[in-house]
Amino acid sequence: MTMGVTVAVVGAPDIAKELGKKGTSSDLTLFNTVTEGHATTIVEPTQFPEKFSPLLNALAMADQCLLVVPELSRPVAETIATLELAEVPTTVVLGPAVGETELVRALKGGRLETAPRLALDFPKLREVIDTWSAPPVEGPVMVPIDHSFPVKGVGAVALGVVRRGTLHGHDRLRLWPTPKVLDIRSIQVHDIDRKEAG
Repeated sequence: MTMGVTVAVVGAPDIAKELGKKGTSSDLTLFNTVTEGHATTIVEPTQFPEKFSPLLNALAMADQCLLVVPELSRPVAETIATLELAEVPTTVVLGPAVGETELVRALKGGRLETAPRLALDFPKLREVIDTWSAPPVEGPVMVPIDHSFPVKGVGAVALGVVRRGTLHGHDRLRLWPTPKVLDIRSIQVHDIDRKEAG
């Protein structure tokens, strides 16, 4: 089975595109990469700060977070405040325009004060991300869906991330919050057919 991780990249637009291939885009933009059996889905809250919900949704989908601080601004401050309340393990990425002293002052007193820090170096960031994996979560299968669309001759295709349990082909899942039950006909992980996805 492919190891995988979902990473929210927040704080600076246009950073995620340097870390993966662009996939679907709406309020969130997904970027994907697979290297040597390690699948990474990168989630960027594209419509933040115009809308607050994309930031919350990106963090809800994430196993790990990269907080990129290109400058100290109101959107970055709002992102930091939101991350302080989230339980997502976070690594702080220091942009070239922000000094360490400024960053220490901005993060003082919160959980991010002791978060790991990296410089904005894309090869190094990719290297670090490739060591991350999603922790297994036991329990009934839960797959939040971020996009869906009909495909002629196939039926409905849903895009999402398995957040709990293991999804198998031919499983039956409830489409929450409706009472509708869905049959899982097939599974793909980053465009590769699979019998299961964890």
